[in-house]
Amino acid sequence: MRYSQQTILRLLKVFELLRDHTSAILVTKYILNSKSCNLNRHVRTHIGDAPYQCTECGKSFAYRYQLRDHNDIHTSEKRYSCGQCDKSFANKRSLSKHLRTHTGEMPHSCRECGNN
Repeated sequence: MRYSQQTILRLLKVFELLRDHTSAILVTKYILNSKSCNLNRHVRTHIGDAPYQCTECGKSFAYRYQLRDHNDIHTSEKRYSCGQCDKSFANKRSLSKHLRTHTGEMPHSCRECGNN
């Protein structure tokens, strides 16, 4: 599999950011086993590329789904309610993420920094 010079430069930036991070091995495996389009999307999160911008507040996102979910906060309707507590959410993805707080399941947390 051959990568373009631009992709290699992006990879170098990712490795620079993750140099001392324990998840570097997992990221490397992900990169080597991913399609180029997945790699480009993933690299955006590390280089600060956020091409999807909210027209309401100007906030930018690396992924289109993040903008779509974000747009829900501009409406007052919270259609998705948690069955275990009194919280409600504007989108299903947020409810699903919240439900993990009740089970203690956060499967993708980093051992170093705790980020999910």
